[in-house]
Amino acid sequence: MKYPNTTFVNVYLIDRAYGGPEEGGWYFTYGEFSDGTAFPDEREEDVEHAKSDAQARCDALNENRNSDIGSVLSEGQYVVMVESHPGKDFPETQPYYE
Repeated sequence: MKYPNTTFVNVYLIDRAYGGPEEGGWYFTYGEFSDGTAFPDEREEDVEHAKSDAQARCDALNENRNSDIGSVLSEGQYVVMVESHPGKDFPETQPYYE
């Protein structure tokens, strides 16, 4: 579905998941949608303000967790993404080693 003239400020919990044992083991990055805000008229200042607020919330959430997604002890990392679509979990299907 298209969302013309709409900007979304989305927050995701990003982490790495084990993909399989091939070539000594491989991992892929996934994201769980947390929350988001839509701006139908793309007002730049409103988007930047929302992005700044969301980043401050993410920083506070990441402060007390092991958010290094390269670590096996990772609890994930909250990140802000400015996108042209509503937030959704990704990837839609688990990748496979080829």
